[in-house]
Amino acid sequence: MTNESESQLSNSDYEESVQMGLFEKYLTLWILSFMILGILLGWLFPAFALTLAGLQFAGFSIPIAICLFFMMFPTLINIEYGEIKNAIKFPKPLIITLVANWIVNPFLGFLLASTILAANPGYAIGVILLAVSPCTAMVLFWNKFAKGNINLGLVITSINSILILLLYAPLASFFIGFYVTVPFITLLFGTMFFLVLPLVTGIIVKRHVYNTRGQDWYGRNFKPVLDKIAIVALLITLIVLFSFQGQVILTQPLDVLWISSVLLLNYAIMFTSVFFVCYKLNFTYKQTVTSTIIACSSHFEIAIATAILLFGPGSAAAFATVIGVLWEVPLMVAFIKIALRLKPKLWSEPIHTSIKSADS
Repeated sequence: MTNESESQLSNSDYEESVQMGLFEKYLTLWILSFMILGILLGWLFPAFALTLAGLQFAGFSIPIAICLFFMMFPTLINIEYGEIKNAIKFPKPLIITLVANWIVNPFLGFLLASTILAANPGYAIGVILLAVSPCTAMVLFWNKFAKGNINLGLVITSINSILILLLYAPLASFFIGFYVTVPFITLLFGTMFFLVLPLVTGIIVKRHVYNTRGQDWYGRNFKPVLDKIAIVALLITLIVLFSFQGQVILTQPLDVLWISSVLLLNYAIMFTSVFFVCYKLNFTYKQTVTSTIIACSSHFEIAIATAILLFGPGSAAAFATVIGVLWEVPLMVAFIKIALRLKPKLWSEPIHTSIKSADS
């Protein structure tokens, strides 16, 4: 059993490898800027959106497909699957987080979307897609800056990356099925293209880099470049999406507010409930903040990709998933600040519990 001060030592090596650069630190500003740029392009140069929309193969946008691949590839290549074996050392925080990710949040997102956005099924579907896709990458940045448990974060994100391959298509198909009939094979194809393909490519590339350059070179040189590529791909995707959605935003701002209200309420409920449950179970601060961050996050890349695949880049569902991108970053920052302020009040002394510490 270790306390908080001891756990900081064991996490130091991991924290060095989790750094936030210019893009990540100001991601909200970047996202907002590129959303505005996309809106202006679609409004001032409507031929731009029409040209991009015409670049299709088998009914799918080629530019967006390329961007989405480069959004997913860096995410999946950076997962350390070997950390999964450590899960048996700290089952309770792991179980709480996975239950929140795969049971509580999907049902909560469906309930809120079906209630508040009942008049617009497309927006409801977009919110649902966000709710059934837990994040497996960006949460590591938030976890580090919240001074959470790095080992636990690596384990949960690694397991979630595998569960997404198995559970995402069935869950999305089930909840979306209340609104429209979605061919499961189509959703499964999207999962294969946007998850399995970059996953397999990542495994091959990572093994090659490890063998030729070494693991240290990968972490210090190759990984930071991939992280930048993922964010650039996201920003380019936003330009394309918002060039399609520009008229909707300018003419229907209330729709943005309705979607935002559902997302904000969903985040507030998840943050509060998971944090409270973990605290009442006598988890350490590191375990509590890590479980809460991962339980409340969304893998917006997958949600965007699925909405585009099923309904098109100009659809209401795609629009709702993009609004989710804008809100997650500032909400995570706000939660981290609140958690750090609560830490000395709720965990003023080292807590010794029967829970096997993930920091050891």
